[in-house]
Amino acid sequence: MIKEVIKIKEPKYLKIYLNTLPELVELTKGSIHILLVCLKYMSSSDEGNIIIFRVDIKNKICESCNIAIGTLNNAISNFAKQNIFTRKYNSVYIVNPKYFGIG
Repeated sequence: MIKEVIKIKEPKYLKIYLNTLPELVELTKGSIHILLVCLKYMSSSDEGNIIIFRVDIKNKICESCNIAIGTLNNAISNFAKQNIFTRKYNSVYIVNPKYFGIG
């Protein structure tokens, strides 16, 4: 008897660490929405999980959140001040692994 094994590739997923939820729920509803949409563009690198905020990515985030580019830039700056993101290079941010991971 021959059995066929079918592998189903798991879709990309986001880990949110439960012990950090109290800090994250202090964000405004709008900031949480922007953050979650930004995290959709997170990828792995040798330096950790990063988001590269190219113009096309920023435009997609703004469209998805129905916000202006200035609002997104302010949110990114605030996430950096709150240590959720760390600016590495121009437009490149490392996502704090204390809060999020990807798989």
